[in-house]
Amino acid sequence: MKGHESADLDLERQPDFSEDPRKIHDSLVRVAWFTNLASPYRLPVWEALARSCQLTVFLLHPDASVATDARRGDDWTAASASSQHVRFQPLESRFVRYGDEPYYILKRHSARLVRDFDVVVLAGWESPAYWQVAMACRTARVPYISFYESTMATNRFRRGPVARIRSAVLTGAASVVVPGKAAQRAVSAAGVDDSRVRRGFNPVDGAYFYQAARDFRDASQSAAGRYSYVYIGQIVHRKNIDALITAFETLPEFSTLTIIGRGPGSDELASRIIRSEMTNRVTVIGFAQNRNIPSELAKHATLVLPSLTEVWGLVVNEALAAGLHVVVSHCCGVAEEVAEMPGVWVTSTDANSIAEAMRESAVQWNGPLQNPPILEYSPDRFADVFLDAIRQAVTR
Repeated sequence: MKGHESADLDLERQPDFSEDPRKIHDSLVRVAWFTNLASPYRLPVWEALARSCQLTVFLLHPDASVATDARRGDDWTAASASSQHVRFQPLESRFVRYGDEPYYILKRHSARLVRDFDVVVLAGWESPAYWQVAMACRTARVPYISFYESTMATNRFRRGPVARIRSAVLTGAASVVVPGKAAQRAVSAAGVDDSRVRRGFNPVDGAYFYQAARDFRDASQSAAGRYSYVYIGQIVHRKNIDALITAFETLPEFSTLTIIGRGPGSDELASRIIRSEMTNRVTVIGFAQNRNIPSELAKHATLVLPSLTEVWGLVVNEALAAGLHVVVSHCCGVAEEVAEMPGVWVTSTDANSIAEAMRESAVQWNGPLQNPPILEYSPDRFADVFLDAIRQAVTR
């Protein structure tokens, strides 16, 4: 597929570590991946990566806190992350919330965490914990790779000390992996030379979503109505759900909308639906486990993600893989990457634009998409991007 990878990166090529002088332990390089949570959507990438290296995933967010978080299920915990090849290691950390986001700091000296590894992957930069690990890597002379997903639109700090820290973390990396063109532009703005950037495509396990949705449709013997819409995500201001409701009010009375998710705005959303007298058209499902998302998607024709700001929007991948149409705002990092795919409408964030795209999607609905192009962007393919970055790091 054109336009989604760096010109110097062949995603079909398997990295070859046969000449790596640091090759150890059955010819596998030891990799430490530091991240916040055991994200279910990231597990297939870790599994693919672990087939070519020894991978340990260090988790900053404590399981006990995940259990009390209304926005996520227990399948986001280290305890639930099951893998034959990936080792998960919870870390002792503290965190505070600023707005919707947690920020972590490690309780123990981070140098001990990195010295037994050949390469470190930092899946963030915004928390002091990531700064601690980056400094530990420099002290221990262990190269690190920065996995950077933000875009210029989601960068809250363009200048000042926070922007300088971000730039230091990125420019200090042996290489930077980004999931799309929007993230690459942000990395370039931070001072990273394009020669050190590896660009891929942020994936989900598309084959699973495609088959699971297909199996549900076959078992239920039901077809989604062309005016059936679904939103999946947190109920927070930045998701622009108020505009979605306003847009939906203008659609035919037989249209239906299902909202799946929870968050600080849940009570206000419920009140808005009652005031609009749409309780017979709008269904709110407070939460759905990730394993149930394919069947929920399969009940609908169009996913709508109207966010005011969104680093990526993996639910768009999931919906397309499940055969749905997608209406997605241009503020989502995924929008630029899927804009030319069949069944996609990229829209502005105002209610009129969202409503127009929803109508067009309904008119063009002809049943689930067959073999959608999103399936080409697999976790294995994204793992290859990291493997290329790892090879670059250990052979510098």
